[in-house]
Amino acid sequence: MNQLTIGSLVGARFEIRSLLGEGGQGRTWLARDVVGQELVALKELSLDTAESWKAIELFEREGRALQTLDHPLIPRYVKAFTERDTDGSTRFFIAQEYVEGQSLEAELASKQWTEPEAVVLCRELLGVLVDLHGRSPAVVHRDIKPNNLLRREADGAVVLIDFGAVQVVAPGAGGGSTVVGTAGYMPLEQFMGKAVPASDLYGLGVTFTAWAS
Repeated sequence: MNQLTIGSLVGARFEIRSLLGEGGQGRTWLARDVVGQELVALKELSLDTAESWKAIELFEREGRALQTLDHPLIPRYVKAFTERDTDGSTRFFIAQEYVEGQSLEAELASKQWTEPEAVVLCRELLGVLVDLHGRSPAVVHRDIKPNNLLRREADGAVVLIDFGAVQVVAPGAGGGSTVVGTAGYMPLEQFMGKAVPASDLYGLGVTFTAWAS
């Protein structure tokens, strides 16, 4: 598998600038979109490193879901695509608007919100969930937690990121059978593989217990 390096051009459009983060199955890069002349967060998943086909399915589902979303507190979707390396290996990519800022997890490590600050922030994020859950079918994030909430440096607004666990749930249906999420931020039904819109509210509620701790 060909390794991406600084300066690599991916998808004939995205020029790699730096590595933003790395996990067990993929990486996220800072890249410049040479078409739109903007910075993007470029998420990469290799078929060679994916633990299972379910990981590929979730990655492709994330791209499809993001394409349908349009909210000022969700990074804007740019493009999802695949690329075949010279050795025949396949990599999957999702490009989104790059948001510079600090996660609420990092923020809470150094400060404590006042009650009015917590109330305002909670209302803003509830507005995001109203938008997601009000769609038909509903979009359930399934991984609401401080590390997936980013304080945007430009204006101080908090942005919901990382839709890697997203699930689209039809009215009256359960949320699938796969257990995805983060322990401590998942309600019982999500541990049973049946996430519903209310599951996101649970994650948000647990997140906001941190401001008072």
